[in-house]
Formats: sequence, structure tokens, C-alpha cells
Amino acid sequence: MMSSRVSLCAWALLIGLLAVACQVPSYPAPPTPTPIARGSGKAAVAGGNSIAYVGRDYGIHVLTPDGRPGPSVLLPAQEARAGWPTFSPAGNAIAFSAFDVDPTFASRGVYLAAVEVGAASGASLVYQDIAGIVPSPAKPHSLHWSPDGQRLAIVAVARDGMAFLLASAADGWQPQAVTAGARLHVAWSPDSQSILVQRDGELVRVDMDKTNRPIRLESRAEASTVPAWSPDGAQIAFVASGRGGSFLFLARPDGNGQRPIARTTGIAHFQWSPKGNRLALGQSGDATDGLMQGLRVVNAQSGDAFVLHDGPVTAFFWSPDGGRLAYVTSSGDGLALEWRVADMATGESFPLAQFLPTGEELALLAGFDHDGSAHTPWSPDGKQLVFAGEPAGAAEAAGPSIYVAAADGQTQPVAVAPGLFATWGSR
Repeated sequence: MMSSRVSLCAWALLIGLLAVACQVPSYPAPPTPTPIARGSGKAAVAGGNSIAYVGRDYGIHVLTPDGRPGPSVLLPAQEARAGWPTFSPAGNAIAFSAFDVDPTFASRGVYLAAVEVGAASGASLVYQDIAGIVPSPAKPHSLHWSPDGQRLAIVAVARDGMAFLLASAADGWQPQAVTAGARLHVAWSPDSQSILVQRDGELVRVDMDKTNRPIRLESRAEASTVPAWSPDGAQIAFVASGRGGSFLFLARPDGNGQRPIARTTGIAHFQWSPKGNRLALGQSGDATDGLMQGLRVVNAQSGDAFVLHDGPVTAFFWSPDGGRLAYVTSSGDGLALEWRVADMATGESFPLAQFLPTGEELALLAGFDHDGSAHTPWSPDGKQLVFAGEPAGAAEAAGPSIYVAAADGQTQPVAVAPGLFATWGSR
């Protein structure tokens, strides 16, 4: 009975927090440490091993590896609110969303800002939202850099659903429409030459050959799941219906050679390990339940699997070396969320922190399999994780902050800045 109570409490908590995520609250002026002012003109550091975060002022700020405030981004209008920063692979640029509650606001859209030493911190508009359409402030766009940093995939709200656009350095970052659908998920190939798109359950591949023409693959996927490339680019993974139920399939990049490696139930989510030898797999009890119940690790060759966690799971993220898996579950009383880290060598896990996430943090956790690679909580060296929220059980509310937690669980998380959302650079 206890596990059922915790599961129900966790699900109720997520429903309530997601409702909050669709609102845009106002926060008081942040206490120290205070990042440098917006529009200060010069960036201080390259962002590869830095943290980009959204402050309580809805500005984009950077913290250096030693914790010093780095550059802030100048938005074109003071009314604009920024969110969802993602570092380029080289760490020399940040793409982010800008939004406002006014649907006619001219500065809504996707922006790029340089974060190199000596570079101006002003942001350039890459994509402007369609007039009259009001994206959710919790997640206005999904932004995905190609691994070589030369292109940016943009998934945005369109009049009839979602639109997928590509912007490239070669074309001056002017986005080109690729395809549209009621539901879209995208994933770059490791060599940056193709992007896999799940479009309303149909799998298509877009090759970077000037035409950007979607090529339909010989496979279909569950509309609620996100496909993924193996780290070596030799296989794709997706969830689809087969004989006797739904399965996690592996196939060649053209969709042929399908091979089921694990049976799934309900809504399934998975992530390749960085080495490509394993996949982490979570699934709900049925198609009406969005909360995962349990977490398995599946061998990509044999399909052999072991249970890593038996209970509710909100999200999971592989460490850069693939030796550990960080995941979020409910606290013992079901009133908060809890970060845990599991060691793949032993299968044992340990807690890092119990917290109440911000709406932005919760939106990342809810869409972790699509957006986790763009907004990674892991530091490049795998020694720390970053997240946003407030400590569970705090005597008094101090407002949401950015926390850094040691991945070995030996010390308490440290608040490094007041803020709503954070991500690490990728190198």
C-alpha cells in the first residue's frame, strides 16, 4: 500500500507542478550573488564547462567553472523574457527562447548570443514566432544544435501544430521550414549529416544535402515516444507496435533490419548510454498514465535487462562516461522529488537531493528524452549535476535557486545563484 500511495502522491505532485509551469510568475529582485547586468557588452568566458541559467529576472546568465558570474545576454527589449538556453557544442554560443504574455510582442522567438571572450553579449533574432500564436511560456521552443555546431534544429508552435525548421551558419542562420505535424520529435545523427524526425508516429530522416527533404523510413513509431541514434550512428532506436504488443526496436538508419530488444507497456521513454552498449528504459503502466513506473537497463546486443529502480520515475540522464545514471523519483512521503544516482558497475543507487522543482525544471523533466541532450544536468567531467528549485522541507521559502550537487552524494547541494532553470555546457 505504501508504494501505491507514493505513486499517487508523486503523480498528483507532477500534475500540480505542470499546471504551475504553464504560468509565468513574478519574483522579487534576486539576492547576492548577482550576475553582471544585462547588456554589459562583453562576455567573460567561453561556455564549454560553464553553467547557463535563467535568473529570476528572466535573463540569461553564465556562471564560470569556478563559480564566478560570467556574461549576461542583452535582449532587444526590456519586456522580453528569456528561457531555455542551450550551449553550442563548442561552448562559444547560446541559443535560447524569448517570449512574453503579449502574443503581438515583436521580440518573441529564438535568439543566438555569443559567449566568447571579448564578444558582444547582444542577441540576434534567428526565428520569430508566428503572429497571434501564443506558445506556452513553460516551453516555447525545442532547440537542438547539430554535434558539429553548424546547424540549429528548431521545433516551434505553428498554426496547425508544430513546425520543424533548420538554421545553419552557412546560410546566416536564416531558418528554412522542413516539415510540420501535430507532434514532432527530432534527433541529430552523431556525424551531423542527418536528423531523425518522429512526425505523428511516422519516422522520417532529413539528410543535410541542400534539399532538406524528409525521407520516409521503413518503420513507424509510437507518436508519444522520441527516437534516437546510437552514439556510433550505426543504428536508430524507437518504440513501435509489433506482434504481441509494443517493443523497443533497433534498426539501421534507413529503418530496415528491425530488431526488438525489449517489450514495453504504456508510454515508454529510453536513452542510449554514451558508449552505445546499453539503453535505459522507463515505462508507465498503461497509455493513460504519463508517470513511469520503474527503470530498466537493457543490453543493446542481447536484450538482457536488469531493474535499476522499482517505483515512480520522472526522468533519467546518463553521465558523460556512461558509468552512472542520474534519475528523478518521488521522495519517500511523495511530497517532493528526489535526485538519485545509480552506479552501473554495482547497480546500487544513492540519493543526492530532495527538492521542489521550478516550472521550467519540471518541463525539462517531463520532456527529458527529447530535450535532455540540449539541456544537460551533468557537468562535462561527470562530477556534478545542476538543477533548479527549492529544498524540500525548508523552514521558509527563499525563492527558487540554481543548485549544484556533487554526483558522489557526499556533500549537500550548494545554491550558486537565484534562478529558474540551468544547463551545463557540453565540454
